[in-house]
Amino acid sequence: MAISARHSLLVDEQSLGNHDQHRVYFSRSWQLGMSGSILSDDLNLQQVQIEALTAFYLLSIGQVHRSSRLLAVAIRSAMEMGLNCSQNDTIEAYSETRCRAWWALFMLDTVLCVIMGQPPCIGRSNCTLPLPIPSKEDFGVQRVVQRITNQSSWNTLLTSVFAEDPTAQARERTLDHKSPAQCGSNIEVADEQSAHVPSLTPIHSMPSLLYMVDLSFLLREAIDTLYAPGAARRSWLEIELAISTFNNDADSWFSHLPVEFHATELAEARPFVPQRIGLAFRFYTTKLIILQPCLRRLTRLAQPGSVCETLATTCVQVAIQMINLLPEKVDIAWLYRVTPWWCVLHYIMQSTSVLLIAVFNQDLLNSRVTIGIGKKVEKAIRWIGEMSTKDSSSQRAWLLCRNLLSRHGSKLEFEIDLGLQEP
Repeated sequence: MAISARHSLLVDEQSLGNHDQHRVYFSRSWQLGMSGSILSDDLNLQQVQIEALTAFYLLSIGQVHRSSRLLAVAIRSAMEMGLNCSQNDTIEAYSETRCRAWWALFMLDTVLCVIMGQPPCIGRSNCTLPLPIPSKEDFGVQRVVQRITNQSSWNTLLTSVFAEDPTAQARERTLDHKSPAQCGSNIEVADEQSAHVPSLTPIHSMPSLLYMVDLSFLLREAIDTLYAPGAARRSWLEIELAISTFNNDADSWFSHLPVEFHATELAEARPFVPQRIGLAFRFYTTKLIILQPCLRRLTRLAQPGSVCETLATTCVQVAIQMINLLPEKVDIAWLYRVTPWWCVLHYIMQSTSVLLIAVFNQDLLNSRVTIGIGKKVEKAIRWIGEMSTKDSSSQRAWLLCRNLLSRHGSKLEFEIDLGLQEP
């Protein structure tokens, strides 16, 4: 209820009279589920879910560091319960619930890892769970239990979830059709297969989770390779080769994404709008994380015509594409209704920072890329300015952008109204 109240406040639903209602709900939930029980009570699945939801709520109000600390507690609780390990002796429906709880922790850990720039809490070899079943049905229903336990029923489920794609034969990656009881491999095996998700057309939104997890594997590997402390010992040639490889892998992931999950058109009349825009933001942020080392190096050491310049140019293009996900007319209700509203500010600021770096280093980049880049920066800052009227984190981001442009605006070839929606 605290999370829902927070979301209602952001989308400006008039039925919510008290703007602090989400804090009231959170205070009550803390007293009921967290205060005094986090150390005294025995571990159980419900307690892990409470800890994870509390971390999610703290993320949604901008308390990122507190969210990360509490999520670490939830992950440790889950591991002590063995949620990360396959257990064939448990009731099938309960096993699937445990599986979904673990992957929810995995996804939230990935989001906080990206926002905070810290290594993830969940290691690559700490899981022997399969991916959750892409079904919206009640796990207690007999036909769902049968699908969980029987391999042929599992294949039937996947067939019902996906319709065959005529271009699927031309693609290399396929889904390993195994039942959860047979999927005892760890995350490293999943990485070797490079994809859990087939190139098939979805008939409902649940499969988007599988594509999101698949992309998260690539994102985590890129962070480990490019941003871990040990990366400083590698030569730039090795880093550049890794960046090129990860960039190609990300493009390959996108090429296998069903058309229904593409974000080329975000009209709400089309299905899967939240899933499409969520996947698009996650894809672009993955590309930016992979490519940003090249942009930073180019600003320190100009290398015209090099692979580094090409990848840095691609980084700027990706940032422009991320900003293009937002409509030209600012609509905050739309933003918080269809985007991953709990972390959309990070996505916008990440792309804006890349564009600002490009603006201040236009002489180092391909001139075709920098054409019109000022309009994209202006658009992004308009959105942040409007968001600042509802969210304190967005307000801090807006003030940061305003102060930066007020000090260095004379170097720019475009003008931005710095008085727009000043908090």
